[in-house]
Amino acid sequence: MDAEDVLIWPHSQDGQYSCKSGYRFLKDEEAMDNAQDDAIMDSKLWKGIWTLQVPNKVKNLLWRACRNAFPTKEILIRWTIIIDPLCDRCMKHMRHLYMLCGIARN
Repeated sequence: MDAEDVLIWPHSQDGQYSCKSGYRFLKDEEAMDNAQDDAIMDSKLWKGIWTLQVPNKVKNLLWRACRNAFPTKEILIRWTIIIDPLCDRCMKHMRHLYMLCGIARN
């Protein structure tokens, strides 16, 4: 059984090309390229950190800083471990710098 050839655009659900689907395709391609570049840079960063001639606790500190993995109140709230967003010292919103907290400064 012979089938007739049909042109389709594989990057849209209906197989039809549109400017929107073409733009989305190009943005997705760019995002994939950027993700690959970021992965290469991350790999170099981690290799650099893990090969440092410093104690393991310093490497762990650097890793936590790069991964935003310190158990700060903001992260504990994001992970729903705690729910109170107020500074424990001055009872104001927690997003102020610790050194600007009047009670901590005293």
